[in-house]
Amino acid sequence: MKRIQIRHLSSHTLLPTRISLGFVFLLFWGCRIVEPDRGSYTQEEIDYFLEIALGTEYGTSMASIKKWTDNINIMVQGTPTEVDSQTVDQVVDELNDILNGIELAVVSQNPNIEIHFLPESDFILIEPNYVSTNYGFFWVNWSIDGSIYHAKILISTDHVTQQERSHLIREELTQSLGLMKDSNRYPDSIFYQGWTDVTSYLPIDSIVIEILYRSEIRPNMTREEVVEALDLQES
Repeated sequence: MKRIQIRHLSSHTLLPTRISLGFVFLLFWGCRIVEPDRGSYTQEEIDYFLEIALGTEYGTSMASIKKWTDNINIMVQGTPTEVDSQTVDQVVDELNDILNGIELAVVSQNPNIEIHFLPESDFILIEPNYVSTNYGFFWVNWSIDGSIYHAKILISTDHVTQQERSHLIREELTQSLGLMKDSNRYPDSIFYQGWTDVTSYLPIDSIVIEILYRSEIRPNMTREEVVEALDLQES
């Protein structure tokens, strides 16, 4: 599934010595779950992140980090099936378990991500930048500082099975987070370049999403800056 993107300008506190050991452990463990040490990532995971998260598949955007810095409000429009709606909710729940710093919600008004379910022949009516013969498509807008602020996702209601559509929902929503490139490395990955109908994340997919939304990975970072930021976690 091909997509295109557009660029728009526009410490821990010291605890009292009498605090219970159990609370100290809980505080430490909670922080570790949210942001694990850099040493917990393998070189394979980091390499995959760098391949997926820098730049876009189309256009002339420089290879730098793009990500959301505000919460994401998703509105579903068009003619989704019951399974489509359930899939949106499922992916939102899974992403909320992975992401750090922002939260996704399905809303009925004032969205910053629109998911449109309609025939592929009508995609151009919703998004003038649509590239034909793509049954799943997203278009992302970001500001000059690299922060994504709006996205449109188009999902075809014809020429695809329900499982393929469920795959497209997961893929396009995930890639609109700022993971905008595909890869030929892992056929069962949600970021796989070829046509697939996988409907779950590989463990390495979840790691890639997690890394992007670590606090030290900032919008507009270059590859060199990302590598340096991750390496700092080893010391």
